[in-house]
Amino acid sequence: MRVDIPEAPASFRQALREGAPVFTDHERGMAELLSSATVGLPLFTASLDDVKNGQKPKEEPSTTWRFMARDPEGHGIFGEVSNLRGLPKLVRVSKDPRSLLVLNATADINQRSELPDDHYQLRLLRVSGVLVEALWLHSTTGKTDWFFPVLSASNELRINHAYSSDEFFARLRDMSERFRQFEKTRTDEHRTEA
Repeated sequence: MRVDIPEAPASFRQALREGAPVFTDHERGMAELLSSATVGLPLFTASLDDVKNGQKPKEEPSTTWRFMARDPEGHGIFGEVSNLRGLPKLVRVSKDPRSLLVLNATADINQRSELPDDHYQLRLLRVSGVLVEALWLHSTTGKTDWFFPVLSASNELRINHAYSSDEFFARLRDMSERFRQFEKTRTDEHRTEA
């Protein structure tokens, strides 16, 4: 098995370096740490409608990259650079400790023995509305893609467990449907009270 981590475009890395001081309130250590992040992954997003309709993420180039770093004390930081609205620029920075889960899973991805022997490209998938992020191993040979949830607000997806594309999206559809039912119930209750 071989997993390639794609190289981030130079313009995205430049935008990361330029935006890091402002987004970290010029906290020198964090700005330098983020600016020199060694790990960057293309970030794809799926909406609840995509999940409901069985649409898997599109193969087009990602408009967003997440860069991640950890200092010697173990503190993590990540920044997301997007060119969705023109030139690449840093749009989000977080020091949330959960971001280390993504970084750790990325570092260990080539050690996964449960996957079929294939050639994969590593990506990150965010599913809006159900609070799920997963490492996405995209088969470059056209075989099965695999997903490893790294963040999930639901117990239905086991963290760091390998899911085939079909199983992963089936579980997301179930989660999405329950979420929509919950939202519909809340909206109906609110109308009844008015």
